[in-house]
Amino acid sequence: MTLATAAPAGTTVVLTVAWSNDAPTIPTIVSVTDSRGNSYTVDTSAGTGNGTVSCAIISARVTSALKVGDTITVTIGANRQRWCLQADGFPGFLAAVLDRTGVNHTPAVSAAMSTGLTAATRSANELVVACYGFGRGGLATSTLDPGWSGTAFVTTAAGSVDRALQMGYKTVTATGTQQGTATLSLPAAYSGCIATYALTELAAAAPEVPAFLPGVPVGTVPDVFNDLIRDPLTAVLAPPVFRARRTTALAVTENLVQAIAWNVAGIDEDPYEGWDSGNPTRWVVPDGWSGWWHATATVSLSGTGASGLILIPSIAVNQSGGGNTLILEGQEPLVATGAGVKLAAGEWWVYAREDDVIELDLYYSSESTITAVDITPGQECRLELVWDGV
Repeated sequence: MTLATAAPAGTTVVLTVAWSNDAPTIPTIVSVTDSRGNSYTVDTSAGTGNGTVSCAIISARVTSALKVGDTITVTIGANRQRWCLQADGFPGFLAAVLDRTGVNHTPAVSAAMSTGLTAATRSANELVVACYGFGRGGLATSTLDPGWSGTAFVTTAAGSVDRALQMGYKTVTATGTQQGTATLSLPAAYSGCIATYALTELAAAAPEVPAFLPGVPVGTVPDVFNDLIRDPLTAVLAPPVFRARRTTALAVTENLVQAIAWNVAGIDEDPYEGWDSGNPTRWVVPDGWSGWWHATATVSLSGTGASGLILIPSIAVNQSGGGNTLILEGQEPLVATGAGVKLAAGEWWVYAREDDVIELDLYYSSESTITAVDITPGQECRLELVWDGV
């Protein structure tokens, strides 16, 4: 497809697509590309066993701006007789991370279409996208049910055997299950799918303060000012920091290195928004802040432990949940027998580049009666990261 509207960097592009199910199987999506090299993911698809139509939802975060006249190409593994493709852009969000999906593969012929039901969403603010592929596209028309927005449906041109695509979307501000619904003017065979995306709104950028320096071309003045004055002052007066506690129940397992997942109520400070509830164990180093990070952390266990129990906190960089890339271990204290507090603390200086992932890991030796971290106020697992310089 050729774009009639530009999509600046930072836009979330959602593709919805429907194919005739001549196989009948969902077509294998070999690749999705555009003129600027942005990266796309297939988030969900529906139509298994449906002999009429299948559909899919695909998304991308635009890092290289798309211009009018650029193209987006979806390549599938085998020919299909009829297909429809639509692209919608959603600007104004710092992130749109896939959260939940649902599918409706082989519903009966009906005028009431449904996507299937998702599990409860994991964040309050989410974009919800519904996709329907249906037969009788040349005869039937579709209408999104109340609460949903979207453009008119897209149809092929093959007479009485047309196929059609209807996309709908809405935003929600509370967690819960999600299901898309739409109505046809005539009953038809269809398939439907739904995807939800956790949203972080993009804050308004602080204005750059110009400075007029002798001999410096005016066009470079803001960059020079930022490099020489603003950025060093920011590093001194307001360096990035992340402070978090685990304040709700969290199960842990003996003899296993495991990452601590932070909960929303336990995020005490994160001005650069490096934490996302979609990946709750991770904190991502902000753009432009490569360097040394001072890390202090405590891990805790709840329950009675045996003599000689070992509890180890460690900081992990660019690995998930323990294991394979880099673990910087702290002290390995013996925890006393009995019902006493079981805490182990450590301090590290870690070098991490922008977009690196930092996690706090916990390990404890054999003690099957201990199955959770301590969430007593003041005794929670906690992590503090402060930028310490280049």
